[in-house]
Amino acid sequence: MIKSGGGETLLDLLRNRGIDVRSDCGGFGLCGKCVVKVLSGIFSDIELSERRALGDLILEGFRLACQTRLISDEALIEIPESSIATSYKSADVGFEKSFDLSPLLCKHFLKIPPPSLEDQRSDLSRLLNGLGAAPKIPLKLLRELPQILRECGWEVTVTLRNNELLDVECGNRESELYGLAVDVGTSRIVIHLLNLKSGETLAIASSPNPQQVFGSDIMSRITYVSGSVERLEVLRQNVVASINELILRASSEAGVRPEDIYEVVLVGNNVMTHLLLGVDPSNLGRAPYVPVFTQGLEFRSEEVGVRINPNGYVYVGPGIAGFVGGDAVAGALAVGLDECEVPCVLIDIGTNAEVIVNNGEELYAASAPAGPAFEGFGTRHGLRAVDGAISKIFVYFSEASGDYEVRYEVVGGGKPLGICGSAYVDALAHLYKHGIIDERGRFKNVVSKRLKRDGDQRFVVVWGEESGINEDIAVYRDDIESLLLAKAAVASVTQIVLREASIEFEDVGRVFIAGSFGTSLNVENAAMIGLIHESWVNKTVFVGNTAISGAKLILKSSTARKKAEEIARRTKYVEISANKEFTKIYVENLFLPTQKSS
Repeated sequence: MIKSGGGETLLDLLRNRGIDVRSDCGGFGLCGKCVVKVLSGIFSDIELSERRALGDLILEGFRLACQTRLISDEALIEIPESSIATSYKSADVGFEKSFDLSPLLCKHFLKIPPPSLEDQRSDLSRLLNGLGAAPKIPLKLLRELPQILRECGWEVTVTLRNNELLDVECGNRESELYGLAVDVGTSRIVIHLLNLKSGETLAIASSPNPQQVFGSDIMSRITYVSGSVERLEVLRQNVVASINELILRASSEAGVRPEDIYEVVLVGNNVMTHLLLGVDPSNLGRAPYVPVFTQGLEFRSEEVGVRINPNGYVYVGPGIAGFVGGDAVAGALAVGLDECEVPCVLIDIGTNAEVIVNNGEELYAASAPAGPAFEGFGTRHGLRAVDGAISKIFVYFSEASGDYEVRYEVVGGGKPLGICGSAYVDALAHLYKHGIIDERGRFKNVVSKRLKRDGDQRFVVVWGEESGINEDIAVYRDDIESLLLAKAAVASVTQIVLREASIEFEDVGRVFIAGSFGTSLNVENAAMIGLIHESWVNKTVFVGNTAISGAKLILKSSTARKKAEEIARRTKYVEISANKEFTKIYVENLFLPTQKSS
């Protein structure tokens, strides 16, 4: 039962009650993911967007929550499981290149001689004499210093960061030095809690990015906050609150006090870092796509709202330009892309695909929107890699049944609820290999009980009685079109960046595929549909979440921090929209590659 506050949409009413309903398009009635069933109450008239998305389901009482306003004082609605935003399986860890352990933070235990009539030096002078240096000191800490020194019997541990005094504690606590690495992804936030004395990861925590209910992609979120300081603040508070919740979870697991955490290194694409800091990203949403900042910046934790030691710091990793941000730089750092001895490529296929190429002399980077299909938006039964999502699909012809059969794997086990991006790649490749679809993705005249032509053409992967949604889970013709659009974007941006770098596909010696999408991706199937080049099949390495790995390196090593800033400075940004060849290349990549005869 929900009650109206005065003409709000059902989506807003549910959000206000803390119920996160999927809204991948940002509440514009485009994705059809916020389906609810109305059981009682008076509602606004059915919109055209609802008729397009729901069809005959409207007759059964289904509506789009983002388009439906509650007119009566209260109503009773039912929310299908598939409409609830849920936790994601993701690559919470990734490959991490070796660097020296040299954090900016350090702790020193001091035994300070107490004052006397013979030694009347100031409290601060005594402390600094023990350090042999003269660091800056926050005013708040200076005010507390006399009491701390005397209560501690003049035996204290001081925490330093660069040339600044951050904390003074009683006793010997040199071993208790901690920091956080944070990857703020478009769909997921991951944090690692580190012991900076040993470099060891003590705890990992992750959760969906709460901003997803305002749109699954970065453009939806830019549109949502554009021109509204209030909405920008809502998204800022959402992500900061989520990070603080993860800090509590990780610190509790590791037995660490949050006040013993003195630095957070945070990476994300340029839109995510802008939103986190409450900086308006609107200019990234229109040509010439200019961010407010790309430099590595540091702020007091209190300024950002992150609940660690109040004198601690938040360092936002450097980005490159456009939508290529600190997560891409961190990824390049983690795999050592700048040090490749042969031409190498890093592709992070997430909501936004980012490609960085090293041709042996220079680094080049670009990005393209790839999320809608690979991340579960724009397909009928699309899901991100959540529990219940099919992660792998294998189609084969059974001599016993005389028809095509399907084997599949489900994240978390149990009955399938939908299909995630890696499985869509499998399905597309297998349907093409078996001649069920042509190079344009159109269904051919094949006889199979799984190929349905009544209404929307589709190939059934899971029969209704086997699924967890009591209906067939299928790959539709419209799904294939969406997948080809996404595939074309990734393949085209890769091709353009390689051209800018003056190297051929065959010249590439190593390909790194990062992100949660890559963790379940079958590289042969990816090559079959043209997502990656066929010559890369045996050169491809899946490296997981390199954004969080790079953030950890920046936190642990001052050498790595300088290297990240160097990578950001020297990488040449390739603006795809300004490339005259892009449209031609993109159209070519909308087709599936010609299959070689066996």
